[in-house]
Amino acid sequence: MPFTLVHVGKPALEVLLTIPGGLLFGALALRGRSMLGPFLLHWTLAASVDVWVNLGGLRADWRRPAEQYQGDRREDSQIKRRYDVGV
Repeated sequence: MPFTLVHVGKPALEVLLTIPGGLLFGALALRGRSMLGPFLLHWTLAASVDVWVNLGGLRADWRRPAEQYQGDRREDSQIKRRYDVGV
């Protein structure tokens, strides 16, 4: 439970996933008699998510419904320009 409480204030999915994650990390720590394994696993997971997001793996508006994009020509043209190879 403390593992989950530390993540309060972050996105809901992340907080919910800390419950099974905390159980897994706790089991790994008990089995290995060390916090080093869970610490390194948590650090690697957090670092890889940060790298993935910074490389463009997740857009800031990923939850916007498709109907909100209709008629938004200015934003569409900006997005197309950003990803066009020839520009």
